[in-house]
Amino acid sequence: MLHFQIFLKVLVLFALTRGPVCFALDDTLVSGKSGKDVVVAVEHIIQKSDIFKEDDHRFFIRTAWVENKFANPVASGGIWKLTSQAFTITQSPGTYPVLKDLHNLVQEKFGIDWMTVTMAQLGIPLYSGLAFLLLLQTKNNEIPFTVNAQAEYWKLNYNFEAGTTPSTFVNAVTELEKLPTCHGKLDLVIVLDGSGSTADYFESTKEVILGLLNSFTLGSVRIGLVLYGGSNFTESYPLSTDRAEIVSQIQDMVNEAGENYIGEGINAAVDILTASTSRQGAPHVMAIFTDGGGNQSQIIEAVERAEESKITTYVLAIGNYSSPENQDNLLAAAGGDNERLFELTDDRDGALDEVMFQLNEQLCGVSQHREIQVGDELSAGETRYYNFEMFKATGLTLVANVQVGGLVGYWSDTIQNPSSAFYNGTWTLSTASSYVVPANVVGEEESKTIYVGVTGTVAVNKYTLLGIATTCKLKCHDMNNERSYTYITLNNGN
Repeated sequence: MLHFQIFLKVLVLFALTRGPVCFALDDTLVSGKSGKDVVVAVEHIIQKSDIFKEDDHRFFIRTAWVENKFANPVASGGIWKLTSQAFTITQSPGTYPVLKDLHNLVQEKFGIDWMTVTMAQLGIPLYSGLAFLLLLQTKNNEIPFTVNAQAEYWKLNYNFEAGTTPSTFVNAVTELEKLPTCHGKLDLVIVLDGSGSTADYFESTKEVILGLLNSFTLGSVRIGLVLYGGSNFTESYPLSTDRAEIVSQIQDMVNEAGENYIGEGINAAVDILTASTSRQGAPHVMAIFTDGGGNQSQIIEAVERAEESKITTYVLAIGNYSSPENQDNLLAAAGGDNERLFELTDDRDGALDEVMFQLNEQLCGVSQHREIQVGDELSAGETRYYNFEMFKATGLTLVANVQVGGLVGYWSDTIQNPSSAFYNGTWTLSTASSYVVPANVVGEEESKTIYVGVTGTVAVNKYTLLGIATTCKLKCHDMNNERSYTYITLNNGN
């Protein structure tokens, strides 16, 4: 009964922030549930609550792996393996006044009276994650950025077991982050600021870009380039998979000085992506290397154009970007999303490697907007993410065809990366299978974005996926792809 009450409270949180919801499963509230999907879902839910403001730089996920490899020993502090002493600290607002306001927020957002929570309840993944973050708020130092610095922080502030050292943390994180994440398609345009204010950092930034290039498998990833400087100066290179050609283009770039016209650079990247031949399953992304100089209204206008073209912008801050104006411009270029804004400092303690890893991980999770049929190939456990627009008047049916292997699909109207741990609905993809998204998801709105994750179940999995109007009775014609698809009425999930 307690788990059901908690589940209802979390539903209220999402209803207040996103409108109607109809979750079928949320493993973050089920005692004993474990695994990476569960850990990531807990992270997403807590981030959405906006209780904890500090960027943890992946320390939340890393600690879950270091302590338990995403397992859940219910009797031993749950996934984050809190000791009884550590848990007691989270319930000590008299000693740690910072906890008082945090307890109130936990009550407000999740309906949980933290002072009545028991150690046994840490077997519930959401509770263990909350306890971990509450404990960290009682420390007087911020969570460091790099793995080596986090290892020292972990041993000093969290793990006091005999026999563990900072190397324990580093070795475990190295193991975790060598695990394959994705091998997906991607169309990426790199935008480099060549204005005068970046002159001192220009050559070192080019080296960083070359390192980023080496982290991709060209073929599945196409790279385009834009260099911008003063007014009306841009150099543009179309999408390519020729590594030698791209390297040569980067090496030949010269800082042109002049003022910062970042809006022109973004617009040039949009032109490259919109003019390119569309590839099934390849999201459009740009990575902008800039110090944030320039006119904010022009930046916002250019980013809005990118968003209208379904292009996701990421920003890597270089040089001297400390002024409030530059900081605001950097965030605007990232579409107002702090998670898409990275700071490129010097490479002390592996900071640049850290940025590259986090950027690669985010790019792997970009949700692709699809208006035509998409097809792809996945390995076992690999996932692609898509989003479709569902209109109240017509509904949405997801039509799949699996040529090789087997896949499972998850959909959500609240999170961009639905998974086995957190979804509204799920279905097994097979030959000529379809799934009708429930009509009541849209609610009183005219339309809503539906997010879909498709995960491979065997070594090789090949499929196509299409979103069509549920109101079609016999045949649906896809005007974009010039094909017709037979629609067979099926019950949800069958």
